[in-house]
Amino acid sequence: MDTKFQHEKSVENIFKDNFEEAAREKSYSYTSASLDGQDRIVGADYLFTNYCQYAIIEFKYREKDLPSEVKKEKRLELCKALHNEKEIRPLHNKCHFAAWSNDQNEITIKTNIYFNEVCNQQFWGQDFTLVSNPTHESRKSENGFVDSFLDGKQGATIKVFEAYMEWLLKLGEESNSNGYLELLITNPVKRRAAGLRFTSVAKMHKWFIDNSPKPDITPPSNSRNTRRPGGSGGRFG
Repeated sequence: MDTKFQHEKSVENIFKDNFEEAAREKSYSYTSASLDGQDRIVGADYLFTNYCQYAIIEFKYREKDLPSEVKKEKRLELCKALHNEKEIRPLHNKCHFAAWSNDQNEITIKTNIYFNEVCNQQFWGQDFTLVSNPTHESRKSENGFVDSFLDGKQGATIKVFEAYMEWLLKLGEESNSNGYLELLITNPVKRRAAGLRFTSVAKMHKWFIDNSPKPDITPPSNSRNTRRPGGSGGRFG
């Protein structure tokens, strides 16, 4: 279906609502944080987490809009660095993605690892000849991605995510040596309370750990339950 306008923000909202509903169904706390103007330095529009797994996602309205990434600052540098720095690619593959919608009335969204979708000669021409075409084998449906993420099979742990973000934020921005990233989020513990502001992923994660309700680990009487504290991560219920 043809449309007259771009609807990237609508695609973001559809994906975000799906993620939040799936997290609620699985009794996870969740946060979706817009990166606003910081997409210039991180190559993504949103950060998603259930405080067990983390990911950042660059959104486009349609698949045909993906090549517009070549117009953005730092993207070519990112593609070349990801190809050359072999120790970083596995981190990237866990937590940095692109997402876009189809062109039907019933809107579905697909995802792929950012490098696999964007970093190729088909998009960049002679500026990037190291990979010929996008890698479609790693594409996932929206529901497939969200379910895999919440089940811990997609996304990165806080340790891996912080390592990737530290590398990403320094790329072309050597002065950003402390992982500085501005995050304005809904309070994940009391969602109708005032919003929260953080200046790094680490600070946001620590706040959640310090302030989230602790799961009841008291075993029922006559139970031999030996579950240890902290075993549920960001999951409560």
